[in-house]
Amino acid sequence: MSISSDFYNVIDIALGVKRINSEEGSACDLIIGSKKAALIDTGLGLGDLPGLVRSLTDLPLLIFNTHCHCDHIGGNGLFAQPIHMGEEDIPTCGYSNDVFFRKTMLENRRLSDTFDREEYLGRGYGALIPVKEGDLFDLGELTIKVFDAPGHSAGSRAYLIPERKILYVGDSVGRTVLIFGYGAADRKTYIRTLDKLLGLPFDIILSSHNPDPMGREDMERCRRAALLADYETGEPFPNLIRNGDSARICCLPGMTTKDEKDPEYGAVILSEGTI
Repeated sequence: MSISSDFYNVIDIALGVKRINSEEGSACDLIIGSKKAALIDTGLGLGDLPGLVRSLTDLPLLIFNTHCHCDHIGGNGLFAQPIHMGEEDIPTCGYSNDVFFRKTMLENRRLSDTFDREEYLGRGYGALIPVKEGDLFDLGELTIKVFDAPGHSAGSRAYLIPERKILYVGDSVGRTVLIFGYGAADRKTYIRTLDKLLGLPFDIILSSHNPDPMGREDMERCRRAALLADYETGEPFPNLIRNGDSARICCLPGMTTKDEKDPEYGAVILSEGTI
């Protein structure tokens, strides 16, 4: 079943698990247990996400961020609840949510007539609570287990629902994974993260910028791309968050960015500080 609105498209992934896609390009996810519900990430925050969530459940709501970037926490300030985030990412929220990045995110967007641009540019990112590996949240019949997942950011977190064998990874898995810039961990740390996550009991991966579910083979491809990355032959990549900190796109051997549509394509984006 899916629920559509002018801005959001809600898709059932499994019993009690709903994927919230939108024109923002960053998915959010709602997990509904018998006692509580949990929202993972709040996207760019350009639509009425709290209203959508209320239309889907009236249970007490917990909110989690996979990491600190604006396209994952831009809607935090729309909620009154405190929000769980990796402790290492909390100090970098200001950097990755400054006006430069938010203005960039608004370019070429279809916004409602009532959208308040000034409110958005000055919006905060909520009351943040540190969350760490080993933390466990009981929603009633569904559980959220927290795992540290440094790489894309130093404080990235992965969230496992063992009852559904679903793993939320934020931006740690994708066709191209960014491992560069202020607040990121290095490539070796990212590889260790994937080694750990691959050992978890999951069948489905939900990645923020892939609207459809992914599988274990997608994470394995990311690991190969990181392991075999050659920075010297990488293609230049601009920093979209803030000027400076040059980076390169390092594709799997034998591929370039022209091969992005190839099902076997994979790449990581590295800077000199994260090689």
